[in-house]
Amino acid sequence: DNMVIIDDNTVFYRAGSQLYRQDFMGGHCNGLGTGGYALVTRQFSGTLCRGDIAQVMDTSSGVPIGTCVVGDFVPYYRAR
Repeated sequence: DNMVIIDDNTVFYRAGSQLYRQDFMGGHCNGLGTGGYALVTRQFSGTLCRGDIAQVMDTSSGVPIGTCVVGDFVPYYRAR
């Protein structure tokens, strides 16, 4: 509930009142932005970190359709 998928390249995360933009290493996560898919992550350290592996899952069948690597988390500030 704290993640918003923008497209195959970009996801926003909310941590408290701060927003973070995360771009995938390698540029994109195929199919993620098309709808009907979910990004599934497993945090081994308790938090999602750069370099963690994420899976794109088909929400209707539960079948994984691909993987991608989490990139840097960049603080995002809205223009005033």
